[in-house]
Amino acid sequence: MLRHIILIDDNEEDNEFHEIVLNEMKLAEKITCLPDAEKALAFFRQTLSDATGSTSFPELIFLDTIMPKIDGFELLTILKDLFAVNKELTQKTKIFMLGGAYNYEAESYLTNPEYNQFLMGYKLKPLTKEVVADIRAKYFQVE
Repeated sequence: MLRHIILIDDNEEDNEFHEIVLNEMKLAEKITCLPDAEKALAFFRQTLSDATGSTSFPELIFLDTIMPKIDGFELLTILKDLFAVNKELTQKTKIFMLGGAYNYEAESYLTNPEYNQFLMGYKLKPLTKEVVADIRAKYFQVE
């Protein structure tokens, strides 16, 4: 079982639905829903500066692409720099971008070697049990 999964999406209904799917699959001990990229950025900065960050830093992040103020792509760029400075805590974290339709801007990130260590893919919303089971099987050794 993963320790922590984070859902970052400004759509409350999507977060609620995805949280239900993840809870039904018993994939993580803790699921945190963050309603925008600014709150997510504050969470990551706080967690990375905290001495206990290794126990609370998420192994899996689902990141919506279209959000107000800071979109998912901008947040991903910021996270790339934060992750580079904090490799010990972030080396096992996997990120999947989410969208209601395929966003071709994602290709430039998915094919960029600077993101390859943590950006694993782009998935269409809503997350289904099949998609989550596939992610679990490919990227995580969980019971």
